[in-house]
Formats: sequence, C-alpha cells, structure tokens
Amino acid sequence: MITMHRQHIGALVRHMNHPQGALGAAFMDEPAAGADFVAQIAQWHASLPEAERIPPSVLRSLAAPALVADVRAALGRDTMIRTWAVCGDPSEKTLVLAAATGEEGDQLKLEWKQTREEFADSLLVWLLQGAETSEPEMKVVMSQAEFAVLLALCDLHSRAAYSAYLTHEPAPAHYEMRFVQQAYEEAVTVDDPRWLLSFSVPLLDEEACRLGAPQVEQALNQLAGRGLIELSGAGVKWTVPGEYLAESFHRRQVMISLDTVASDPQGLLGTHAGLFIRSDQPLWYADIAGGGSVAITGVSLQAARGVLDAFFTPLGPPAPKRQAPPAAPAPPPPAAVEKEWYLSVAGQTEGPMPESALRARIANLPPGALVWNAGLPNWITPQQAGLAPQAAVCRACGANLKPGQRFCVACGSPQQIQ
Repeated sequence: MITMHRQHIGALVRHMNHPQGALGAAFMDEPAAGADFVAQIAQWHASLPEAERIPPSVLRSLAAPALVADVRAALGRDTMIRTWAVCGDPSEKTLVLAAATGEEGDQLKLEWKQTREEFADSLLVWLLQGAETSEPEMKVVMSQAEFAVLLALCDLHSRAAYSAYLTHEPAPAHYEMRFVQQAYEEAVTVDDPRWLLSFSVPLLDEEACRLGAPQVEQALNQLAGRGLIELSGAGVKWTVPGEYLAESFHRRQVMISLDTVASDPQGLLGTHAGLFIRSDQPLWYADIAGGGSVAITGVSLQAARGVLDAFFTPLGPPAPKRQAPPAAPAPPPPAAVEKEWYLSVAGQTEGPMPESALRARIANLPPGALVWNAGLPNWITPQQAGLAPQAAVCRACGANLKPGQRFCVACGSPQQIQ
C-alpha cells in the first residue's frame, strides 16, 4: 500500500502525459506550480524503490477511470470499511483501491489488484463468513420510497428486539405510525451506519430521503399491498413473509454497498447501486436503479459473484474530461469619439460640431477665424490646431491647385471638387 498526495499524483500524470477523463479529478489535484515542480516530483518518484512507486497502469486508471465504485462494508455492528474501486479502460485488468486520508483528505492510500476478479473474491469471502449461505425463495419489487420506509420499519423491529432482551418481555407485534415516522426521520438525518436505513441512504435518490409524514404513510399502504405488512388501526404489523424478511435483516452479519458511476459503450456516464445483506444463513441482494425501483431478492453465492463481476466490469471507454468553455470574446474597443469643436468667425460662435464637419469648412473660412475645444486653454487658428487643409494637386500633372479651382492652369485638366 502506498500513500501519496493528490497533487503529486497529478504531477506524475502530467509528466507521463496520460490522458485525463471526467472521473479522474476525484483522485488527483492539478499541480499549483509549473513545469519545474512536475519535473521535481517525477525525479523524486523515480528515485523511490520500485515497491514504493505507482505503476504506469495504476496512474492511467486514476487519470481516466472508466468506472468508479464507492464500496462500503459493515462487518458485524461495529466495523466499517470504505474504499473506492477504480477501473480504467476495459483493456486494463488492474483494479485500483483508493481511500482518502490526511486531515483534509488531500492524500490517497493506494492499493491495486492484478485483476478485477481478485477484489470481487475478497468481497465474496466477507459474504461467505466461513459458512454456507441459503438462497431465500423470495423476490419483491418496490419504489425507492417504499424501500426506505421498509428499512426504517426493520430498524424499528431491531430496536424493539434489543429492548425486549433487556426487559425480558416479548417484542411488540404492532408498531404505531408515529414511531415508524420517527425511525425514518432519524435514519435519514443521523449518519449511523449501524442501522439499515442510515447505511443505505447514500444509495438512494434524494427524493426517497425527504419523505414527509403523508409520503411515509403512503409507502406503508403500498407495502401492505405487496403483502409485507398489515395495517392495524393507527399502526402496522408484519405479515409472515414480512416478518421473515425483517428477522433475517435483524440477524445480519455483513452488509456491503456498491455505488457505481461508469461510462457506457458510447462514453456517457451512468450510475447503479446495490446492497448485499448476509444474515445468519440467508443472503439477500437489493438492486437499486437510479431514479427507478428496488428489487429485493434472495441470491446464491454464485449469483452474488456474477453481480460483483458486473459491478466491476467497465462497459465502455473512459468518459472524456470536460473542457472549460472558451473565454467570452473580448468586447470590441470603444469607437473613437470625435472631438467637439467650436468655431468663431467675425465674433459669431458656432458649435459644437465634430472635427470632420469643421475640416470640411476650413478651406472657405475667412482670415481671422478661430477654433477651440475642451482640451485647449484658448482660442487658436485652424493652422495652429493642425486643421489647415492639405494642398490639392492636379491628378493629371501634379501641379498645385488653389482651393475651389475647377481646372488646372498648368495642363487644363478638369478637377473634382470635394
């Protein structure tokens, strides 16, 4: 196992020119420094013993994952294990396990398996628990809201069973609606993965975790319609199939949740989630489709292995990293604003007028005409202001022309008067 800073991983990925995918940002930070920092990290990494270096195949998978699975395992009631399982391009057989560490989660503990099947086998050993499993002959499909309320009811059943152990009294066979509502609200607001619903909340759509009292009651009515509970006055009680399910969940030894995001053959991202519950003997699996229904069914170990293989098998190439949108084009420079001029002729002031209009009149102004604009301290002559007209020349012979002259006196050619 290797522990490395996310920024160092990012520097190595840049140094080796590995392409980056849409899911790679979770496992590395872009180096804040420039090329010198990247070169230093690459040199430092190359100086490490081989056992402490990250193989190129692992870096490729971290840079551009085709599949990332958030894997959580509750072993017994008090042991919780969590890791990310990362698979690169389908041609890559290596599966990378990554866990955030450090005060701010800025480092990753990395471990890798030579094949994806190797990790699936590890999870299967946890589900096996050193004893044979049984496959319950039961399957029920429900909405995510119903599933959330069912798990809250199972948690309530477990609390009642623990309380009965302490009081030496039988567990109640009837649960009031308000206690079911309370169990649901506590589970979706308090992060305590020792309980079924709290453990399962990350797998559910947000809508299933925001049910009000009317929605909880509606879900209970739907569960009654599926034959898992019976409505009894202002409360509910289990049916025979429902009690078998609740008791089996209560005696659970292992829970494993899988929350996966992966790319399809077209490179588009999608999600899928699943939950395994190993009881004393029964092995259950809940398939949770994003935005869809939940199917609870008993499974054999062989079927469980098939589910695990499917969860860790990329279907398509890594989704490409989204490029930042191009910067908005710079606004055009402001149009040049012509100066506003004033003209004084024989004591009469005209203006304001644009410079182009003033220049058109310069040739015909009498002697003594003055001009002024806001940038000048005093009135000045057009010549001092640089507004004197350029000398006109004949287009035929090049001789100088006087203002307003229609024919050249040198060659007699007609002239165009501006």
